[in-house]
Amino acid sequence: MSEHSSVTLAEFVHSDGTRVTDKIVGVGGTGIVIQKGHLAPKEGEYDLLADLVGSLERERAIYKRLGSHPSIMRCYNLSSADPSIQMDLIVNGDLRHYLAALKTPSGKKTQLSWIINMAQTLAYIHQRRVIVADIRLDNLLVDDQLAIKFTDFGKSTLMPLHWDLQGDDGDGYSILTDIGQFGVIMFEIVTGQRCKFDPVQDRKM
Repeated sequence: MSEHSSVTLAEFVHSDGTRVTDKIVGVGGTGIVIQKGHLAPKEGEYDLLADLVGSLERERAIYKRLGSHPSIMRCYNLSSADPSIQMDLIVNGDLRHYLAALKTPSGKKTQLSWIINMAQTLAYIHQRRVIVADIRLDNLLVDDQLAIKFTDFGKSTLMPLHWDLQGDDGDGYSILTDIGQFGVIMFEIVTGQRCKFDPVQDRKM
């Protein structure tokens, strides 16, 4: 992938080597998000095919573990061999860009509703023994009812079902780092200001 900030279609290819000609609606750490009708599949960047296909398979396993939840994006192709993740297209985009585009700040009632909903959803995710590791406004989508949905578990860890919620995943991420990142989310929603937080480094200090 090019290091330039602008992204052109020719910079990405499918697993069969053909160029991506669909509209690119997002670029993440483990793949790209393209638009196909009302769906927005996430595909790997295939210059590092093996690692990224493995990453997408692990992410799909997380969606399968999480199951159906109203505040978590649904993955439609859990059983597919295709190296992609297919989800509904959310036209409002992520929460960071949604808040930035508002002419007036979101009301306190809306903010409180979002925060309570996200806290309950995060508790559910932890009950399913998943460490998110990458909780930020960019990975929270706003649907047409202005409800928040968790998405992008590309950096998350699927822990054993018998895990006691103690300790980390081997890379320094844990329930505690997830809670720290959630604190950043709350701060940014309420204040409208960016907050820098490295959950692993800050924990070591």
